[in-house]
Amino acid sequence: MNNWLNQLERKYGRFGIPNLTNILVAGQILVLAIELFNAAQAIEFRRPAHTSPELERMLADYRKEVPFIDNDEVMYPHIEASVRFLRGL
Repeated sequence: MNNWLNQLERKYGRFGIPNLTNILVAGQILVLAIELFNAAQAIEFRRPAHTSPELERMLADYRKEVPFIDNDEVMYPHIEASVRFLRGL
């Protein structure tokens, strides 16, 4: 990846794509937040089965921030909460 960024810098100059790294990291955090949201929902659908104690503790902390969704609703507030949760780790 570093080579790719170096090529972009050579082609477009040092300031050709300002804050590119910040943009890429923010996009990755959003993807991870959505993945965490989906995984947490999936674990709840598998109850009464349990996962490891460490993941159960993390899920309990996550559920303090992001509730289980059992009806259709707008998801962006929950995804934003999921992003805040990840940034707080």
